[in-house]
Amino acid sequence: MGPLLAARAALVHVYAGDELDLFSDRTVLLAFNGVGAGAGQPFVFPGNANPGEIFQALTATNVCETGKKPYDEVVTAALIVARECFAPDILEIGSDGTWAKDWAAGKALAEKVLAHSVSNPLSREGGRKAGSASGNPGGERGGEPARHAVPGPRRSE
Repeated sequence: MGPLLAARAALVHVYAGDELDLFSDRTVLLAFNGVGAGAGQPFVFPGNANPGEIFQALTATNVCETGKKPYDEVVTAALIVARECFAPDILEIGSDGTWAKDWAAGKALAEKVLAHSVSNPLSREGGRKAGSASGNPGGERGGEPARHAVPGPRRSE
């Protein structure tokens, strides 16, 4: 993720050192936010995992509401990269936006940094299961903030 964050260093503040104490209730591999007025909710990965459980089967949920601020591009790119590392049965990724419209900037950033084409990482988009004909058409939320959910890793039954 380092090259991804470096590519948009002016847009993000990466939590490090003592700042990670803000997330002391979970295991954190990566945490960042927008900068100044461009800040919103921090993106924290892998989510609400308890310390020491990072590589165990978990049920964890993490939501990052970006408010469509500039760092949304980095959040979506980070989730695209995460999908390349974790299969859908391990990591479920959802968004109230759509791949075609709301993830375009993150897709472009991920492809630039990874130097290859990327695929839609979403299990759910536009407030519904990806590929579903029901739910919120087109992912429009009447001006509400962009919201990206990372429920996972999931426990296999």
